[in-house]
Amino acid sequence: MPELPEVERQLRKLDRVATGRTIASIDAQHDPIVFANTTAAEFTTALTHCTFVACHRYGKWMYCEMREPEARPDGSLLFVFIHLGMTGSLRIKGLGNTEYRTGKIAYADEAEEWPPRYWRFHLRLTETTVRDAALPSEMALSDPRRLGKVMLVRAADRDALFSVSPLMGLGFDPLLAMPNADEYVSAIRFRAAAIKSVLLDQSFAAGVGNWMADEILYQARVHPQSRPTDLSTRDLVATHTALATVVTDACGVDGDSDAYPADWLFHVRWDKRRQRSADAPVTCALGHPVEFVTVGGRTSAVVPAVQSVVLDRKARRSAAEEDRSDISVVDDGQPGDDPTITDRATVSAVDLMAVDPMYTTPTAVESDSENAVDQQQQEPVTPRRSSARVSLKRAAAATTVATESPRLVDEGVPPRKRSRHS
Repeated sequence: MPELPEVERQLRKLDRVATGRTIASIDAQHDPIVFANTTAAEFTTALTHCTFVACHRYGKWMYCEMREPEARPDGSLLFVFIHLGMTGSLRIKGLGNTEYRTGKIAYADEAEEWPPRYWRFHLRLTETTVRDAALPSEMALSDPRRLGKVMLVRAADRDALFSVSPLMGLGFDPLLAMPNADEYVSAIRFRAAAIKSVLLDQSFAAGVGNWMADEILYQARVHPQSRPTDLSTRDLVATHTALATVVTDACGVDGDSDAYPADWLFHVRWDKRRQRSADAPVTCALGHPVEFVTVGGRTSAVVPAVQSVVLDRKARRSAAEEDRSDISVVDDGQPGDDPTITDRATVSAVDLMAVDPMYTTPTAVESDSENAVDQQQQEPVTPRRSSARVSLKRAAAATTVATESPRLVDEGVPPRKRSRHS
């Protein structure tokens, strides 16, 4: 999918060719999927003889302000929005194709086939020259998988666009409106999803896609499955720095992937198929193996040697208990055997809290017998290992209560609930 740098690259070409020029004619193919809030016929009628005033981008959306032949009585302005989806491409005849990684999609040479294959709309601009050189006059939106979107939106001005679809609800644009580190950390710290899923959420950061998220987290040395709630402030600031760096560097070379820094994970993250078919693993620029995992339903490239998973609180507590060599696991035995608590060394709550600060002492079994409670408080605390062990501990406490208060047990009536006639 075209991500922010690729969309920015196409926007710059569109702006250079189209701004200030009028659409002489336009053809559009009927496609209710691509034309989201309009039809091909309405799109053609609305844009014919309109002039491109300015071209903009926010997130993965390109949008152009159009000047209509006749002004609207209400003074509203017309904007055309374009989203490239998974495989969309804005192709300008004579200017070179705006390519990115599109898998096996192949286009014929412009001299052999124009409009290009999979075109959804094709327009011709009025002739013009710049420094005695004729600018390209034809462009087309091509979209093989038909996952792109074309919309017509009316608004009072450009600022009003952010209160209506499709820009309404989008998060910050890392190139146009990058928040400072404090604002970024405050916005992401309490997100419970995996951090890669958060970065891919367009309501958080508009324009970030799959390869960008992988690159950001690799450079920040953060595993994509880690949750922001479990990361330190230093880790979160590192992702903020990496996000700004990746966007700035990628757009600085006009989204040309061949010009991205040689040490970027980008250059090897596409080699998952090669890893399956070759004996030698895919490695990053540091020489470490690259693994591929699924996060939020998306394939993710990760380098475990420099990106370790930060466990959540429950997992950290479990790992801390497992590391205690003097704590044995309750053996529930074979089917039919009575589970028993075997002899084991015990550990005090102070010792366990030293290993895991988030550990809390198990609550003592409530009892009406002060002697039973005192006895439990004097005994060393053993961390709970399983539901079976908790049940056994409660059973033992109940036995102690029975021993300390034989009269209540013999009567068979719980305390505070005996009948006045018993």
